[in-house]
Order: sequence, then structure tokens, then C-alpha cells
Amino acid sequence: MHDDNKRPSPRRDYDVLRISGDGRCLFRCVAVAGSQELQLARRSVLGCPANKQFAAIEEQLANNMRNSVANLLRANRRVLEEMSHDLEFILDDEIGKKFLSITDRIENDAEVNAYVGYLEILCVA
Repeated sequence: MHDDNKRPSPRRDYDVLRISGDGRCLFRCVAVAGSQELQLARRSVLGCPANKQFAAIEEQLANNMRNSVANLLRANRRVLEEMSHDLEFILDDEIGKKFLSITDRIENDAEVNAYVGYLEILCVA
């Protein structure tokens, strides 16, 4: 007999992982998404892999991704300057703050603990 009041459990084809929020979190997420070993690694309560070797690999991959994004932004600085007049989010910094120029934003992106936003998400995509 079927009970109409009972909802079927939602299908879940994914796992939720805690990722360290150290300023590299977007880039750590991309690194983890691309590595089954990192996906399966045991993690501390702070979201870092418990295994030091995996932690170092995740950090290096995140740093490489950040550098690639910064290089892509540098290579497209002129276009981004033009777009920043129409697409205000390009100059967004932390909530409620804005960069004065694309150059300031790109320089900030090179810092390992810097906030990243929509622009960097678009670059990663």
C-alpha cells in the first residue's frame, strides 16, 4: 500500500565537502572538483585535507589556478576596463566595497588571501 503523505527521499548524486575559507576557497573548490583523491581525502573541521601531502597539493593547485586567472585578467585588461563602465560588478571587492580600477583589482587578485568574486568565477568557468 502506498502512503501519499510520505514524500520520496530526494536523490542525491553529490557529496558536500567542507573547504577551507582561507581566501583560496574558490580555487580550492576547483582543485578539489578536478581531483578524485582530494574529493575522497579525509578533512579537518576547518576543511583542509588531514593528510599533509594532500593539503600541499590542494594549496598548490589553488595557487596555480589563482595565478592563471590573474594572468587571464592581465591579458584582457583593456577589454575589462571598457566593460567596467557597463558591468559594475567587474570592480566589486568585498561586500559594499569597490576597486577604483581594473589594475587595482588584478593586483589584488595576485594576493593569495584576497577576496574574489563574479569576475574570477567567470574566468574559471
